[in-house]
Amino acid sequence: MLERLQGPKIGAVIEALGRFRITIFREYPYLYDGSMEYEREYLSRYAASTSSVVLFSRDAHGLVAAATGIALAEETSCFIQPFCADPSEYFYIGEVMVRADCRRQGWGSRLLAAMLDAARAQGFAKACLYTVRRDPGHPAKPSGYWSADALWERFGFAKVPGCETPCPWKEIGEAEETEKPMEVWTLDL
Repeated sequence: MLERLQGPKIGAVIEALGRFRITIFREYPYLYDGSMEYEREYLSRYAASTSSVVLFSRDAHGLVAAATGIALAEETSCFIQPFCADPSEYFYIGEVMVRADCRRQGWGSRLLAAMLDAARAQGFAKACLYTVRRDPGHPAKPSGYWSADALWERFGFAKVPGCETPCPWKEIGEAEETEKPMEVWTLDL
C-alpha cells in the first residue's frame, strides 16, 4: 500500500526519507556520499511547498519504496536551468526509489503512476525527471545492472536529445562535491 503526504505533513518522514535517499543513491549510478544534514535541508523544501508530494510504502524493516515530486519552479537552479520554456508547466519527479530486496516487483511502476496522477490532479501540463549520465564501462557499474530507463520509456517519458544540466553532489571517494551530467526526460501529461 502506498501512503501519500503533501506539504507540511512531509516533515514527519524527512528523517526516514533522508536515510533512504542516502542508502539508495549510494548505489550505482549515483554513487552519492550523502549526509543527513544535506538531506534535511533538501527535503525541507518539500515540507514547505504546497505542490510537493511524497509517496512511500513501509514494511517491518522500514521503507520499501518512495517517490518525491514538486513543482519544477520550486526546485534548485540546476534542475530549472535546462528549460527555456516556462518551468511552471512542469512537475518535477525528484526520485523513484525501491529498496534492493524489493526491486522488480512493480514498485517503480506503482510509484510513477501515482506520482503522475498527482501531477495531473494539480493541473500540470508536463512532467520531467533527470538521470545521471555515466560511461557505459564505468568501473563501479555492477554486472547485471538494470537501468530504470525502460521504466521511464514505458510511461512515455522521452530523453531530450542534447539536453543536460550539471548537478553537484559528493560522490563516494571524493573529498568534495563535483558536478555530474544529468540527462533531462520529459512527458506531456
